[in-house]
Amino acid sequence: MEEQLITKEKIVSDLKKIGVEQGDVLFIHSSFKSIGKVEGGAQTVIDALMESVGESGTILMPVFNLVKDRLGTWDVKTTPSTTGYLTEYFRTMPGTFRSDHYCHSVAARGANACEFVSGHRGARGMVSPWDHEQFGCDFGYESPFMKLYLHPKSKVLMLGVAYRSSTFCHLVEVIFWNERLLTSKKAVYIWLNREKLGQYFDSLGKLSRAFIGQADSRLFKIRDFVDTLCDEVRRRTDQYSSMLIQMKQSISTGEAMKVKVLKKEIISRDNSYHGWPTLCKRKNGQLLVVCSGGRQAHVCPYGKIYLYRSDDSGNTWDGPDVLYNSWLDDRDPGMIETNKNTLLVSWFTSLTWMNYLYRAEIGLIRWLSEDTCKKWRRIRDKLIEENVDTGREMDTWMIRSEDGGKSWSERIKIPVHSPHGPVQLKDGRLLFAGRQSLQAEKRSLYGAPFFGIDRDNANIAVAESKDDGKNWVISGIVPVLPPVPPDNFVEPHLVETQSGTLIMHIRNQCQSVFPGEILQSESEDGGKTWSVPHPTGIKGLPAHLICLQNGHLLTTYGYRENPYGIRASISKDEGKTWSEPIVISDDGCCCDLGYPSSVQLDDGSIITVWYEVLKNHPYAVLRMAKWVFV
Repeated sequence: MEEQLITKEKIVSDLKKIGVEQGDVLFIHSSFKSIGKVEGGAQTVIDALMESVGESGTILMPVFNLVKDRLGTWDVKTTPSTTGYLTEYFRTMPGTFRSDHYCHSVAARGANACEFVSGHRGARGMVSPWDHEQFGCDFGYESPFMKLYLHPKSKVLMLGVAYRSSTFCHLVEVIFWNERLLTSKKAVYIWLNREKLGQYFDSLGKLSRAFIGQADSRLFKIRDFVDTLCDEVRRRTDQYSSMLIQMKQSISTGEAMKVKVLKKEIISRDNSYHGWPTLCKRKNGQLLVVCSGGRQAHVCPYGKIYLYRSDDSGNTWDGPDVLYNSWLDDRDPGMIETNKNTLLVSWFTSLTWMNYLYRAEIGLIRWLSEDTCKKWRRIRDKLIEENVDTGREMDTWMIRSEDGGKSWSERIKIPVHSPHGPVQLKDGRLLFAGRQSLQAEKRSLYGAPFFGIDRDNANIAVAESKDDGKNWVISGIVPVLPPVPPDNFVEPHLVETQSGTLIMHIRNQCQSVFPGEILQSESEDGGKTWSVPHPTGIKGLPAHLICLQNGHLLTTYGYRENPYGIRASISKDEGKTWSEPIVISDDGCCCDLGYPSSVQLDDGSIITVWYEVLKNHPYAVLRMAKWVFV
């Protein structure tokens, strides 16, 4: 009896039955022979797959180079796929895009195909045994595997193959290993038993299983598959371990640049601790600096929002004026002048000092003096006596001035906060990247956290205002970097490039994944969606970004290692690469410094302002440097 031909219509029908939908992003492991005798061969299968996901969908396949001499045989254009006939046919079709990785290359067709496979070579993060200095991290955050893991409509189609073919079992291994590297640099890579993992996943009923042609096939969501198996491996590691693997890492460097610092000086005036400044250049040339002043220390109950002014390009400064003084500690102000000449000042409120006082009272810390405890206790008692609603007071705030700072509005609540405030885009919108405001139920006098911002929420949100800062709504979310704990990504700042791309720099507090490096995310759609954050090679925290007159990007940041000080880096290609560190100041006495912000004057010189604890000085001061490129 002659074998019945499998038609394209049959394959499309079977794909629909198993759950493939329009707009799906399918990563396909396949055995072409298992489908049966297909009318039209491999082309028919691929046509059916493309029709099933539609014009908005994407098809991806592994086109791996699994030979003995992988490096020696690799060429992104010509090296054949070793993962089956269908994948090699797919690779050679005109219009197919392929990622550049010597071992685990991926091919793609359809919507956003190029975006899924670009950046594989040179990707960083999520280290694995297949990493190589020429190619970066195989499973890095810009790899196709991580992009698929983070995509909401990504699925794996196991077309006639078993779980031993699943590359996303390797992603489970990589995430699990990187998690353990957070606490132990000696943690070894564990090769997992993919068949056992597959049996466990089958038992949960989280997939669709059906025949496509004659091929026994499975369909499941990638994120669900990886997260489910990660949880299982964490619980029962020994049940799935097969063998251990070692690996190596590598780093890269950037371009060197030279600058001349023309002068450095202290601009703060009153005898109190000043912290976390933001420098703003108005259209009329006036310079404004906001900071948290009137303080006793880095953490205390006395913080209020200060304003300093300069009408002569930073040669002399007036102030401070107190812009706002709430019941709580007012911290980390940001500032901008909008296109309508409105001044916006943002900040958040904190009760962190209350936590320190409580720990001192029960003997957990002993460095808080008794005199300080008495003074802080009086403030705490006052809050209680006055029945201050600390849950309402502890929030993220903004005030506005439409007359150049002569008068200010009542404060308004805003949904996010980050030290240097919002930026304005060419289309007039204001964007503010930061941590989201703390939920009301998390606020209390003695409860934790003691901040107006939500430090349990890993996602950095982007808020948008279309009415000159009067109202704000969340318009975008920056993807999370697994497996880093959620409170490690903070204090972002962004800039719009000349081409319209948005570049965001993020403070990275993780000690094991890109320790000390500033992370970067990009948006090509005005801030609605953002790329997975990736390392810049820049060590420092946190960063402030501006676009210079020549279109180059400048990021300035604190350097809290010896020699302590302030540094900068330049990008001449809209954030693709960054220069070697430019030293603006390196005479700091300790790590209590940083949060620089910069503006470029009309003559091309740059002014940078930051805070710093000086040697033999009781309080942190505001320092300013004026410098030029040479």
